[in-house]
Amino acid sequence: MQNQDKHITSMKEAQELLRAFSKRNEWKDVPNIDKIDHLHEELIELSQHLRYKEEAERIEFVEKNKEIFDKYNHKNAENNLTKK
Repeated sequence: MQNQDKHITSMKEAQELLRAFSKRNEWKDVPNIDKIDHLHEELIELSQHLRYKEEAERIEFVEKNKEIFDKYNHKNAENNLTKK
């Protein structure tokens, strides 16, 4: 799995991210628009909370609103919003 601090700069790295996301959710590693849409929806929702904020404001918001971001922690089965 990629280092989480590494910036994605290529399509191949983006595909590796999606592959890791699929594996973590116990999905088959086959082309599936549902898994891409699901990830896209989560990223949009998370970005809406952070958009137009300076870095310090984003850090403070995340610290004060961890429940928003924790609901997308797919390492916990109860947070997995998808069906197998």
